[in-house]
Amino acid sequence: GAESCFDSGVLGSDSLVYEGTTTKPGPGVLAELLEVIVQRAEEKPEGSYTAELLAEGTGRVAQKVVEEAGEVAIASVSRPADETASEMADLLYHSMVLLTSAGVPAEMVWEELAKRRR
Repeated sequence: GAESCFDSGVLGSDSLVYEGTTTKPGPGVLAELLEVIVQRAEEKPEGSYTAELLAEGTGRVAQKVVEEAGEVAIASVSRPADETASEMADLLYHSMVLLTSAGVPAEMVWEELAKRRR
């Protein structure tokens, strides 16, 4: 896929160091990612891929989600695990951008997932 905040170093390995200790990254990185996306949406910094994507509108962001989903599907059946993980990271990133663009709070998704867990 296209360059994302993952490629630009916004969420590089340094952002996965918590309080001076290196810990295994987990689902909390999604909350951090969402904070960065919301910040980019509000501040619209020049040169930000996220800000540019959001400016193109929800339809364009939705197209990126479809594109990335296809890349995940292909990678999962024909590529090494690290490539599948990379494509899944792109899909999660673009999905979080889509939520922001569409004005859907991530909490609604977390609540829906919690309901399904029961």
